[in-house]
Amino acid sequence: MKLDLGIFPSGRMKLIRQTEMSECGLACVAMVASNWGLDLDMPYLRRRFSISQRGATINTLMVVASKLGLSARPLKVPLDELEYLQLPAILHWDLNHYVVLQKIESGKATIFDPAASIKKLTIEELSEHFTGIALELAPIEDFKQPEPSPKLRFSQLWHGVSGLRRTLLQIAVLTVITQGFVLLSPYFLQLAVDHVIPSYDIPFLVVLSVGFGLFALIYAISHFLRSFVFLSSGTLLSFVMASNIGRQLFRLPVEWFERRHVGDILSRFQSLQPIQDLLIKGSVVTALDGVLAIAILVVMFLYSPLLALGFVDKA
Repeated sequence: MKLDLGIFPSGRMKLIRQTEMSECGLACVAMVASNWGLDLDMPYLRRRFSISQRGATINTLMVVASKLGLSARPLKVPLDELEYLQLPAILHWDLNHYVVLQKIESGKATIFDPAASIKKLTIEELSEHFTGIALELAPIEDFKQPEPSPKLRFSQLWHGVSGLRRTLLQIAVLTVITQGFVLLSPYFLQLAVDHVIPSYDIPFLVVLSVGFGLFALIYAISHFLRSFVFLSSGTLLSFVMASNIGRQLFRLPVEWFERRHVGDILSRFQSLQPIQDLLIKGSVVTALDGVLAIAILVVMFLYSPLLALGFVDKA
């Protein structure tokens, strides 16, 4: 039986994915709650409700729903009566899983699967998975948004790293020097072609060669120092970030480790590499590469606006 008095306006339900095999039921409760305006995330539900490795039963989901301010009604529903459920509703799926039935339109059911995605199935396809058990959820008087839980800030990953700004400044200076060599190299070639070769000015050629050689030496040293700073700072940052992640993980209850494979836990540490590359290499080098591109474009306009416009047009 459908009942909607309009006291709790329903909205757009969002897909919430599970990260553990046993928490599909929690994810489904959170999805139905989101339809009624209650914004819940999985970390909050995990902290508040303990689910065994074997997953949640219908009774467990009813207890979770009642503590969130939702009334729960379990039903055994034939396929031809699914459309009379108060939707969205939770369906028992494949004897070991839960999904949310959002709506039935034109003979097709829209299913929100926390282990996969949103899919549309015909009633025949749905019958291959649906066990006949459904759980209706509706808001009651105690239905309200919980206090927001404290979230881990991105800056906490590198908390404890001293001299990060100084390191980034060093990388910026060394990058400017190396990129400056790229900008000035054509100028040395221009001097040689326009002034030395036509006049056979050997002394000036010697001075130009020595200057170019010294500048190339400075470039090589700067390039080496920048690589060394990248390596040393990256190693230190990796160690500190891994230590912070490890410290955070070891504060979690034992149940958190019992519900996860070793590879899943190790992936938390392996995911630090892209963050490290972004902090040390991506932020500084990308910004300076952008400045270098603008500088090259300006120099091209000073030499030949027509050539610069042709380059911009081709780009």
